[in-house]
Amino acid sequence: MPRRPALLAEGLMVAIRTDVVILAAGNGTRLSSVSQLPKPLIPVDTQPLLDRIVGALSGTSVSRVSVVLGHVASDIRRHRFSRASRLDIQWIENPKYSQPNGLSLLCAERRVRPPFLVLMADHLFELSTLQRFLAEPCPAGGAVLAVDRKLDRVHDLDDATKVISKGGLLRQIGKHLIEYDAIDTGMFLCSDAIFEAMRCSVSRGKESLSDGVARLSRQGGVRTWDIGPGRWIDVDTPAAHTEAERLARQGYFRLP
Repeated sequence: MPRRPALLAEGLMVAIRTDVVILAAGNGTRLSSVSQLPKPLIPVDTQPLLDRIVGALSGTSVSRVSVVLGHVASDIRRHRFSRASRLDIQWIENPKYSQPNGLSLLCAERRVRPPFLVLMADHLFELSTLQRFLAEPCPAGGAVLAVDRKLDRVHDLDDATKVISKGGLLRQIGKHLIEYDAIDTGMFLCSDAIFEAMRCSVSRGKESLSDGVARLSRQGGVRTWDIGPGRWIDVDTPAAHTEAERLARQGYFRLP
């Protein structure tokens, strides 16, 4: 696909973002006690997870959505979105969907135009947070990671992906960091440099998206962006699903 030219200002890519990749290929086995549906279609307060994410995107500048599938891909392909009339939704299949999610991102390389947004199919967030994040400039040859510094409000902190940042730059990322100052929310703005970083990481046996981002950060190419007062949640366990339903009923994750 020909690359759309981006405006450059002091090393920042400031082109309007129209493309997004949603990683939705995993097995979702930890939520099997909640529903036998594929994880992206499990409802939170009556609205399937993937509907909530696509619905939020319909309230932004995004127009092209690439959803990377794997487990029960055909079931998800048949899903009809209630709020996606103006979006061009493309399906991409990852045959190695049981492996870490960095491989899913690589499947989308030839289908997106940088700078683009990367989201997780099981992470919910507020529309206002997404809108503000999309307005952020992306470093040319780098990425921006949306982080949460409200550590006392993160559900299941033990399982969250931790972050160490300094001067607005990502220094370390991983689930097992002992000391950290923020949490990875699963929202990224990326230049196409993320693909080369991901390939290099995979060649060394490190296949998660966090591994690719960590490699890019060692080149000083990853900024952190604080989501501020916004709420988000990784709906990865039955307990997280219960909490997501509570938050949704309180008015968080409202769709446009």
